[in-house]
Amino acid sequence: MREIYRVRTSAREALATLATYASLGQRHDWRPAMGRIIAPTVVVHGGGDFVPEAEMRVFASTIPRARVVVAEGASHFVLEDAPEVVMGALDDALGAARSQRR
Repeated sequence: MREIYRVRTSAREALATLATYASLGQRHDWRPAMGRIIAPTVVVHGGGDFVPEAEMRVFASTIPRARVVVAEGASHFVLEDAPEVVMGALDDALGAARSQRR
């Protein structure tokens, strides 16, 4: 029965996972990395999220060409609460990207 729960992973993967869990609850400054994103980006925010919309907009402003969509009434789990809003935002973004390529 123990074999079912054994996970095969490399030492590198194990350290990366441990580092991720160890960093939870700490503040990270991702702005330099976000500024290097070149792909069109959609940031979908749940209107009822515990993260304030203003804070999310500051985050999104660090990503060049980012577009913000707010799903009113959705929580932090916006994909679960408002999948139609998320999918609509992605459809719009992909459609815009396709038309720019032509």
